Amino acid sequence: MKYLALLLIICAPVHADQHEVIRHVIDFEQRKLQMVNVASEFPAGGEALNLMMANWTPGSYKIRDFARNVEQLSASDAGGRILAVTRTAKNRWRVQTSGASRVLVKYRVYAAEQNVRDSYVADQYALINPVTIFMSPLAGQHLAHELRVQLPPDWSDVVTALPAVEQQPATWRAADYDQLVDSPIGAGNPEQYRFEVKGAGHRLVNFGESGYWDGTQSARDLAAIVEQQIMFWGQTPYRDDYLFFNYLNEGRGGLEHKNSTVMMTQRWKMRDREDYLNWLGLASHEFFHTWNVKRLRPVELGPFDYEQEVYSPSLWIAEGLTNYFEPLFMSRAKVATVDETLKLLVEYIYNTESTPGRRVRSVEDSSRDAWFKLYQPDANSINSNISYYQKGALVGFLLDARIRQLSSHKHSLDDVMRLAYQRYSGAEGYTGEQFKALISELTGRDLHNWVEQLVASTDELELDWALDFYGLDLDRHPDKTSLLEEGKPVPAELGLRLDEEHRSTHVEYVIHGLPAADSGILPADEILAINGERVSYFSLPEQLKRLRAGETVTVLLARNKQIREFSVTLAEALPSEYKLTVAKDIQRRQRANLEALLGQDVSPPKP
Repeated sequence: MKYLALLLIICAPVHADQHEVIRHVIDFEQRKLQMVNVASEFPAGGEALNLMMANWTPGSYKIRDFARNVEQLSASDAGGRILAVTRTAKNRWRVQTSGASRVLVKYRVYAAEQNVRDSYVADQYALINPVTIFMSPLAGQHLAHELRVQLPPDWSDVVTALPAVEQQPATWRAADYDQLVDSPIGAGNPEQYRFEVKGAGHRLVNFGESGYWDGTQSARDLAAIVEQQIMFWGQTPYRDDYLFFNYLNEGRGGLEHKNSTVMMTQRWKMRDREDYLNWLGLASHEFFHTWNVKRLRPVELGPFDYEQEVYSPSLWIAEGLTNYFEPLFMSRAKVATVDETLKLLVEYIYNTESTPGRRVRSVEDSSRDAWFKLYQPDANSINSNISYYQKGALVGFLLDARIRQLSSHKHSLDDVMRLAYQRYSGAEGYTGEQFKALISELTGRDLHNWVEQLVASTDELELDWALDFYGLDLDRHPDKTSLLEEGKPVPAELGLRLDEEHRSTHVEYVIHGLPAADSGILPADEILAINGERVSYFSLPEQLKRLRAGETVTVLLARNKQIREFSVTLAEALPSEYKLTVAKDIQRRQRANLEALLGQDVSPPKP
């Protein structure tokens, strides 16, 4: 009986022009079990219907086997006759249709992953990423889909970027499978904030405000960033409202979609300026993907093969350059100060230079290997890989500076992105070589070898000339500088990091070339004592402050439940951050360069 209402809806008469439409109905009757009930009607014919579910979602490059959450699948024809179903692969099913023209498939999906790429259902709200819920005929990804959502009585709204079906309540239509799975659905009682920019509508859709999140202010700041990005690209390719789904559930991250994005964060983030800027940066990043990735994409990323890995050497363009522009739009929108913007930009330098893996893997290699490196990190990742997000952003910084320098500000990386969009957005996409060639074209110089060195080699990035171009000073060890100015010694360094998530003294990773690795200490070792003094997660930094580089200490640890002792000669402490500031003696031309980049006035530093 629980499927009776769904059966009546989904088996309603089908108009002739809708015969090839796939129709879905979902409900949340089992939300206490974190289950989504699904009833899908497929066009069939012949002796069998072969169905598939996606194994991964675009924007998150890892095989995730969404079909593992499917339960209690059954099939029947329009007359209610039960049809045999065989699971032919981890994400495929074969329905023996016996000539039925349409087939009803019912199942439920366990939805308990609280992250931006999965689906999550609980008593307060739901996030439906359709790629994790719905099936498609193997040869039918071109077919249209209609979706109806049945809400519990205590939920008020369903929000999605899919176009609504006229005269059919709570029903939406996708032109094909690609559009369906690229259109997340939020359900519950969200707070919504509408704003218009350049004639286009937008909505910030907050789930879980709980009185701690200022929706009005965040929508106002978001509108300023949106305006800058629309001005940057010169057009808005989305229909009606662009949706910013913002789940305030202590999660994190964002995932772009063609006409929307899903973000997760902590409800307290607006209480701290730095945290709030990080959220604005996330929103800036995901919105930029509306153009760069969702419409301007590497050729390898489309048409999508949802069942297999799709390798691309150009994720440094798709993600790294998006990362680079992320804080620039915050500055140009005046929602971040010059100092705040420089603090965000310097993180790209620090994160890249503090990762030994930059000497092992190029940013193109990192892009290509994302499926099994960046998205499957291990204890050795810091030594063997570099993030195409971080180094890609730093490459963007250098490309932008060089283009501005050679063209006397006639052109910039902004123009490269716009020209790429003009030529390569749409069905085909661009190759890495085509994108790189645009840089030489706009500057009128052959920069091929220089660009190749940036993205295809593991050579250190030369930053000094670019920093000087903008009149910026970079301090790579500000904590050391401060200590020396105060006449205090610099702490010592073991060259390992403890398990931050569990606040334990188990070693999360060791850095090659530093004392711990040289002495034979391994990831997963449990540090017990240094020179006979008990160690805790919180006390280790204080103990190292009392020691000096060059001193040899005894490290007592447990490995595989056996007590071991190691002799370690300490190094000087690594920097905990970098500091990027406007030079005190910045020249007029340098200031003009920096102001052109940041989009706001740069005041001279106070003496």
